Amino acid sequence: MKRHLITAGLLSLLGAPAFAAGLEVTCGDYSLMDNAGQMETIAALEAETSQLPAEQQLTAEAIHTKLAAECKDKVDMMVLDVVTGK
Repeated sequence: MKRHLITAGLLSLLGAPAFAAGLEVTCGDYSLMDNAGQMETIAALEAETSQLPAEQQLTAEAIHTKLAAECKDKVDMMVLDVVTGK
């Protein structure tokens, strides 16, 4: 049992950089992604915003709408900054 817990812990550490990479995306990169890549990025952003106060949390649909509207002219801006309003 202990071995399984250690293995699970190590696997979760390996997945952490992939999750963080979803937040290191510019609007330009986001616009070049296929639908699956955009959905993965939106899922990472939704998880990140879930830690904000309830009134600032966004659904996946709201994140998609916000990125589609605000990323057009801001290709160098980070998508996390667009979503959080920084």
